[in-house]
Amino acid sequence: MADEKKEKAPRKKRLNQSDVPAYSLEHAMRVSIAVFENYAGGPAKPIDVAAAMDLSPTSSQFRMLTGSSIAYGLTEGGAQSQEIALTDLARKILEPLEEGTDMYGKRDALLKPKIIGEFLRKYDGSPIPKNQIAENVLGSMGVPKDRVSDVLVLILAGAESLELITEIKGKKYVNLASTRTKPSRSLPEDDESVYEADDFSGQTFLNQSEVPNSPSSPQPALSTSHSKKVFITHGKNKAFIEPIKKLLSFGEMEAVVSMEKQSVSQPVPEKVMNDMRGCGAAIIHVEDELMLLDKEAKEHVMLNPNVLIEIGAAMALYKKRFILLVKDGVKLPSNLQGLYEVRYTGENMDGEATIKLLEAINVMKAEKI
Repeated sequence: MADEKKEKAPRKKRLNQSDVPAYSLEHAMRVSIAVFENYAGGPAKPIDVAAAMDLSPTSSQFRMLTGSSIAYGLTEGGAQSQEIALTDLARKILEPLEEGTDMYGKRDALLKPKIIGEFLRKYDGSPIPKNQIAENVLGSMGVPKDRVSDVLVLILAGAESLELITEIKGKKYVNLASTRTKPSRSLPEDDESVYEADDFSGQTFLNQSEVPNSPSSPQPALSTSHSKKVFITHGKNKAFIEPIKKLLSFGEMEAVVSMEKQSVSQPVPEKVMNDMRGCGAAIIHVEDELMLLDKEAKEHVMLNPNVLIEIGAAMALYKKRFILLVKDGVKLPSNLQGLYEVRYTGENMDGEATIKLLEAINVMKAEKI
């Protein structure tokens, strides 16, 4: 009887791929690339497309990728359809007749999913809002609360890669009328997403595992697993770890998070140094963890000694391949000024800081060890 009185747990809110695809545009394009390059532009049977992508035709990855491809308007027919065919938009991207046509086609594709298009059009010509505001807006558009942060990163990274974000006097603006056609960067998939099944895709809702690159997929600039690993430091504030990991994943890099420090007075543990040696780059978080009072009772920020050691190690190990993520108001010692730093305010990164960090990651990725 007691069990009968228990209220049913509310159904977890899920995303439709038609609103926000599970994968970035570049990864979703693997479907259309496979059809275009392996089957003379198609149409082709799903099992043949999956074979060209080196994926199982019954895998969740293939179902989700084909669903994302449909959402971006690149293909018709999903994993459970009779065939997968290219759309005119996909052909515009894959077989451009004029210079820049492929970039404009990708921009059109990015705006196809309902929520992505609605969000970017809402802020077209306006500054990117602070993360809290942007996430609230996405929530009002139907994005589940536990997904707003990931979806925001997906949108900003996609817009940035297609030159739809313009910097004016240090401020980032959405600019959907941008005439720049710089080659877009490859973006990996959005991890651990939960999506509602669309009639066209038939996907299931599983945590996504890594999707193998198809032979025709854009290859990352980094060639070794060592150079792809990025050492991430943190102090007391661990709220930055997941956003940084997400941004690194968009740059096809792997985060290695440092172990929690036991005491600010201890030197960097041997394990941390070993982790640093196993990486090819670093993002070091510098915040106001320690405050000292002078004889006039004025507060002064003192940098964590471990952070200073980590910065020194990064300079020796990585040369220019590291970023300092610095809280506004923290003054770096004179010998550290001039290093590549990204500033943020408050306790979280806003939209501008997120974009600046994404840009810094791409610059860092291009640097050679």
